[in-house]
Amino acid sequence: MEAAGLAGRLAAARAGALVGREPERAVLDLMLSGAAHAPLVAYLHGPGGIGKSSLVRYAARQAELTGRRVVHVDGRFLDADPRRLEEVAAPACTEPGTVLLIDTFEQCQPLEAWLRDIFLLRLADHAIVVVASRVAPDADWSLDPGWAQLFTALAVRPLDAAQSHALLAARGVPAEQRGAFVAFAGGSPLALSLAASVPAAAPGTPWYPTGDILTTLVERLVGDLPSAVHRRALEVVAQAYVTREPLLRKVLGDQDTNTVFPWLRQLPYIEATPEGLHPHDAVRATLEADLRWRDPERYDDVRLRISLAGLHAVRSATADDALLRVAEWMFLFRDQDGPDNLYNYRTHPHIEDTPLRSEDVPGVLRMAEEAEGPASAAAVAHWLRRQPEAFRVHRYAGSSAPVSFMAILRLDAPLPEDRAEDPVIAAVWDLVEAAAPLRPGEHLGIRRFAVQPAGTSGPHP
Repeated sequence: MEAAGLAGRLAAARAGALVGREPERAVLDLMLSGAAHAPLVAYLHGPGGIGKSSLVRYAARQAELTGRRVVHVDGRFLDADPRRLEEVAAPACTEPGTVLLIDTFEQCQPLEAWLRDIFLLRLADHAIVVVASRVAPDADWSLDPGWAQLFTALAVRPLDAAQSHALLAARGVPAEQRGAFVAFAGGSPLALSLAASVPAAAPGTPWYPTGDILTTLVERLVGDLPSAVHRRALEVVAQAYVTREPLLRKVLGDQDTNTVFPWLRQLPYIEATPEGLHPHDAVRATLEADLRWRDPERYDDVRLRISLAGLHAVRSATADDALLRVAEWMFLFRDQDGPDNLYNYRTHPHIEDTPLRSEDVPGVLRMAEEAEGPASAAAVAHWLRRQPEAFRVHRYAGSSAPVSFMAILRLDAPLPEDRAEDPVIAAVWDLVEAAAPLRPGEHLGIRRFAVQPAGTSGPHP
């Protein structure tokens, strides 16, 4: 009785600690209900530590509450041998309504085609299957017209900020300490739970992950790596805004890049986007903090190499790409104001940097007056007449309305009308003529305006 009681209490505690995951739980509940339109196979996939096993345990508990037989298989002990899977999952083929749970399936991923095409066809009536893997399912599940109606893939995403705070609250972490944990963990339940397991720091003391936490996270999130070259590649990915082959080549060299870039693209905790490779936030934070703790000199060297490569990309960028290349380079310095004031590029819609259009003029003048007053608006009007080509207007992708603007003026000589219409430029010319007058062939370049909407707090994205 004690063992049964302990098992029940353990299951209840785990269920109470499961935060968020409403869409995934809704699918699992639908499958357990036996509804005619419910899928028969759910495939949970996502990086290590993201909470797949928690959802598998949720499915097991809900199945037991409804009286279903549960068969729990751990892929770590199958050795990719189909006979072993047949043996341990046999009840699902004989007892109707059985719930077959296969966790850590990435350890026996070569069995995927056999599982789909042979074994699952032997299941008893009304049996359902939940598979959890770090590796996304192959395309044949959805390409097959039969499986497309019976199969669903559920990508398990990071927790959002509110869910992360809720998880920490459930673990008893005081509210004043949660912000640092949330910023570090990137929505990873594993990273949040490990951070919460550390004794509370003294009030006012900044929290930082210890070596023990980092070691555990690297082992659980990343696992074993094939070689030192692969580890160096991950160190680049962890610090760069986005990783493409040219960046990796500048840091690692041609031969190593040809070896590791295809490997990086296949990792479950790295997303391949049209811009390049992005690591999962928790993996990025863990690898970066681990290298800084383990080898500070190498950490600085990697940052320097990425920075130099980023500056080269900025200098060689076209006008259309320049803003993005600058953003990629500036990502290295996103925490320059401290961990409590990170520049988070993901929270901003994409900004387009475009030349001034004639239809922009009324909006630009209105923005200048609302943000800086009539004197500034009058100066903007003057330079719109004199140098319209100096203005750059920023707008959200898909919208024509200006949301901010700047003007970078090119001044060859102090003209009376410029002095009269713009007191700032008059003062600038006074300073230049007193300190270092222009020599033949020189001109003065100045960013005269950088105007964002009135009331905006901090730099506009």
